[in-house]
Amino acid sequence: MFFCWYNDVGCERARVLGDASMTDADGWMLVSRLELDAEVGRPDPVKASFGDVLRAWLDYGKSKTGEEKAHSSLEGDLSRARVHLTFWNDRIAKDIQPREIQAWLDGKSVGIRSKLRNEMSAVYRHGQATGLIPPGEECNPMSLVAVTGARASEVLGLRWADLDFKKGRIHIRRAWTQGKLGKPKSRLSRRPVPMVTGLATLMEAWRAETIYSSDTDFIFPSIKLGGRQPRTGGIMVTDYIHPAAVAADVLELRDGVRHYDGEPVRRFGLHSMRHGLATWLADRGVHPSVIQRMLRHSSPSMTMHYIHSDARKAQEEFIEELIPSAKSFIINGVKGKKGHCGSTLREHNL
Repeated sequence: MFFCWYNDVGCERARVLGDASMTDADGWMLVSRLELDAEVGRPDPVKASFGDVLRAWLDYGKSKTGEEKAHSSLEGDLSRARVHLTFWNDRIAKDIQPREIQAWLDGKSVGIRSKLRNEMSAVYRHGQATGLIPPGEECNPMSLVAVTGARASEVLGLRWADLDFKKGRIHIRRAWTQGKLGKPKSRLSRRPVPMVTGLATLMEAWRAETIYSSDTDFIFPSIKLGGRQPRTGGIMVTDYIHPAAVAADVLELRDGVRHYDGEPVRRFGLHSMRHGLATWLADRGVHPSVIQRMLRHSSPSMTMHYIHSDARKAQEEFIEELIPSAKSFIINGVKGKKGHCGSTLREHNL
């Protein structure tokens, strides 16, 4: 009798447990004694589906620092997984391409886009840490999905010559506002924006596809106007962002008017992405001074205006820290018994 399993890079391993006279019960007892039971039921990491890794991450229920998540965080993770991330369930996790994920995220509403990116990153990190996905950047597409924090007017005003692929920078030299090209908003706004490897890969792919690819062409040109000027932010918001926000239940459409939490929405556009990015970074412990440099604000007070942290989540974390029993109560209320991970995962219906 022998026991077979897959190691972290998808190679099949085996260990002889005994001769043919050994019973199944004796074999399983030996597997436990040899501490090989952790390998039981583990999928081949080369063939593991995103759904397999997602379910394992949800059942883990901890932050990347190893701390138990608050009940509200667990519920949020589960809700976003059911509504959005199950889109990828049947795909082989390591084979999903960054460009596919970026296009999928671009179709989501601004308010939830950063949360989905962060959640998918956590799923892949957990998968690689536990051996469900092979190690290496080539097996984690999220390392190539990025954001810049640039203003919409600055992005629309970009030409291909503004991208420095060797140094990994995007030079902000102009802005497209009210149908005209002008100077960036301030002196600090002219600072280059970092362009990580993943973003550079996406931009190179787009340059290979667009018919306007010379150094003087706009990166996001108006096809209708023959590339002579950038496309307008208003059309992008009306045709793509608002419908995506309604479809994702971020906004509710009532008699032609968009609502959020029952209140009419007056402003919801490309600029909301900067607010969303600042809040997302702050919620993950990034220092405000770093966020200020990334958004290229002239003062810290302006950066704080962009951060809209969840007061409810902050209160829960404070109460858990202040009253340890409250943390235990929350955890015990949502976690299954030890040793029953399979049944707990099946209750997720993922």
